[in-house]
Amino acid sequence: MTTRNRFYFSLLYFSTELRAHLLAIPTSNGTLQQSLDLRFSRKSEGEEICALYDLASLFERVFHIGWRGIQTDPAIEKAAAKLKPIEDQHG
Repeated sequence: MTTRNRFYFSLLYFSTELRAHLLAIPTSNGTLQQSLDLRFSRKSEGEEICALYDLASLFERVFHIGWRGIQTDPAIEKAAAKLKPIEDQHG
């Protein structure tokens, strides 16, 4: 099963049904899928999409994510400190 998906909603993490629901969320450009299509179409052919620069602001607005609050939340810092890195399965 692939970890890549055109819209970064991989089947490893999102079922086909959930992905369809997420892509149907209303945005100022119609739906999340239409907004993503617009972002992707603005990239030059062969140019990679950067999740941080190209997608984060859209996801913040659509999913009402307040990163500033998350970044300063001590509970988040404590939980993040307990995370262990995922081992590289390719090497």
